[in-house]
Amino acid sequence: MKLPRRRSPALPPGYARRLHPLYFQKTFFRALPLFFLPVLRALLRRESPSLPLVAGSAALLLYFFLLWQQSLWRDQPGCYVVRHGLFLRRTSLVLKKWQMLPQRETSPLALFTGAVYFHPGTPAPGEQRIPLFRRGAPRFPRPNRRHRRASVPWTLLSAALLSNPASGLLLAAVFFRSVSSLLGQEAALWLANAADQRFRLIALGIPPAIAGISWLFLGGWLVSFLREALALLPFSWQRQGDRIFLTMGLWPHRESTLCIRDLGSVILHQSLPMALLGIYRAEGFLAGGGRVILHPSLSRRDRHALQWMYPDSAARNPDLRPHKRAWMSFLWLPAALLVLLALLEARALPVLDFLVPAFPLLFLPALWFLAIRILGSCLSGLSLRHGVVFLRSIRIFSVYSARIDPKHIIGVQYLQNPLQRFSGRCTLVLQTSGGWPAQYKLYHVPLKEARRWVQNSLGVSSGD
Repeated sequence: MKLPRRRSPALPPGYARRLHPLYFQKTFFRALPLFFLPVLRALLRRESPSLPLVAGSAALLLYFFLLWQQSLWRDQPGCYVVRHGLFLRRTSLVLKKWQMLPQRETSPLALFTGAVYFHPGTPAPGEQRIPLFRRGAPRFPRPNRRHRRASVPWTLLSAALLSNPASGLLLAAVFFRSVSSLLGQEAALWLANAADQRFRLIALGIPPAIAGISWLFLGGWLVSFLREALALLPFSWQRQGDRIFLTMGLWPHRESTLCIRDLGSVILHQSLPMALLGIYRAEGFLAGGGRVILHPSLSRRDRHALQWMYPDSAARNPDLRPHKRAWMSFLWLPAALLVLLALLEARALPVLDFLVPAFPLLFLPALWFLAIRILGSCLSGLSLRHGVVFLRSIRIFSVYSARIDPKHIIGVQYLQNPLQRFSGRCTLVLQTSGGWPAQYKLYHVPLKEARRWVQNSLGVSSGD
């Protein structure tokens, strides 16, 4: 006969719990190269470590133990209370009424040590994740219906098309710096030599400088792609009433929930290949700042979600569009770049022979830019439907469709360059409470029509 599993008694609300020791990992890793690693190296070499190193390591261990003993947190009815500090005690109160995106996060290190990182999800700047013991960490209510899982192939394709080599290179630089500080310069040099593959391209007749740059960008893109894939897959989501429940990622694994009314805007983001394939990445910007991925790869089969985020009626008959003769204003800059590259190829390549293998690659961003500007001149538009603002426009290398709550529009701008002053057009900018990334621009619209739309739809007049 199988005995029932014995459960631990539930702790009462407001019970003081200790923070997980991972709360002090940053301070510990800073002290690791100075005290603990030299002691460990001496022991591995069967040498006796110096007395100051042993005394410093013991004093640090005692300090961390006493610091952990004095660090507590409570789950109060109206707030979370976090207390930490040994000599200077600090007690912080995080009000629950400002929670917008509470989140539970588990990394491999946290999973191995029985911890979970808790994000209160308030718009406070510099909010930190709090390591808690898994048993006492706050949990979110689960929806009654099963979560919908995102398609793995489409998610991988979306991550590949949106991966940024620059962010991958920055992450790799931080990794090499951490390795050099923890394990010494020899380990960092070994990793750098192991990653150097330029000799393969040199054997094919490609100059070393071009080969190094190519491998550098390829490595940055690969690091960024792996980071995106591990942070997104597997992805599942469910909307129930006014709340959205999200689960995503292997490393780290995140569980979160948010209220739709806390979203200042929702954006359907597409690169040029994604627009040709008909897939979108849905992102939301929270009121007060903060970005959340609502879905990594929406396709045509997710018709219900797409209609909620950007309905067909707003796309077919927009209230405000670029001027009919504004197509040249969209196209002159990419056309000028292509002419400049053609002149450079004719004049400079005979002198700069080492640029010949890489020069055709310079035309790709210019052609991409031209295609995005063509889409912008054809698809851009602004509408007000059922009390919600819908905008479709472009950024440098992408197309997006945005759903904006008028309550979160905190400012409107009319931008005019000298040519737009002469033609009576402007760039209409809608500023939302989601911070500077959540600013939306509609290019080359008639200034009078833009002011009329803002006054009639948003109830704001410039007085001109």
